[in-house]
Amino acid sequence: MVQIARQNTCNCYYHFEKLRDPSHNWVYPVPRLEAMLVDVGLKIEHTESFRKEMEFEPWADRMNVSAENKAKLRALLFKDMIASAREFLMPRTDGDKVYFSLTETIIIARKG
Repeated sequence: MVQIARQNTCNCYYHFEKLRDPSHNWVYPVPRLEAMLVDVGLKIEHTESFRKEMEFEPWADRMNVSAENKAKLRALLFKDMIASAREFLMPRTDGDKVYFSLTETIIIARKG
């Protein structure tokens, strides 16, 4: 699960992921996910978010992304995405390699 606060950032991140993986579904902000769990009677016991750095090429290659879409994804990371989405993904280069970070969240909830 990914933690994103602003709707425009969510929209940009969704577009970024969907371009790589057409089967990708919507990413809900953590407070909404927690509310969904509470609404069905679960008690939130713990929520933890963490950053995970991804190397762009292997990440894209896992989904057999075309060269054309890889170019679009790189453009999104570095110039064609709103600033808040770039801040969320934190793209960087190291030599000829491109990296970005994902924020993932674990929510532990129990019935009762």
